[in-house]
Amino acid sequence: MKLGERIAELRKKTGMTQEELAEKVGVVRQTISKWELGETAPDLEQSKNLADVLKVSLEELVENQKAIKKQNKYIKYILIIVAFIIVCLVGVKIYIDNNSDIHDENAVDFWHAKCTLDDKTIEYYFKYYRSDSKTKSELFPASMTSVIGITEDDNASDKIFKIQEYYKINNGTCEIIEEDYEE
Repeated sequence: MKLGERIAELRKKTGMTQEELAEKVGVVRQTISKWELGETAPDLEQSKNLADVLKVSLEELVENQKAIKKQNKYIKYILIIVAFIIVCLVGVKIYIDNNSDIHDENAVDFWHAKCTLDDKTIEYYFKYYRSDSKTKSELFPASMTSVIGITEDDNASDKIFKIQEYYKINNGTCEIIEEDYEE
């Protein structure tokens, strides 16, 4: 409750009109009206006179103002805490989205390649994480990787392409099959 509303409430409780209160406080009726409407506020001396006439302490006259200020202070702190939490959550989300070491370990793609060259068949198995095929791809067996020219820096698509090209250039065949399933 605002100070003006409190003055009006206490005045009505005592059964006084604005004119009667104004006369006892030593101001004109329009001043009481402006106080009650919140257009102006009494100074310290006028507040003391108001409290005496309305038979309340100065603290009781303005206590609701203090409660409002205290409540506003708490609301401000709560908003700061909520904003901080939101900023932290956004930061965590950005970190997770950008950090290649954080993945759903079950979200993987498996590829199987059956390649034949000079009547010799070699089967390759690829495993890579959908969210980061470059840093989390694996190739088994690794024995042919140096012959084919595959490096650890190659992403899964590059590895598959290099294997297919190696067998094609050397008149072999290579069939690639994607196998999706959860590990």
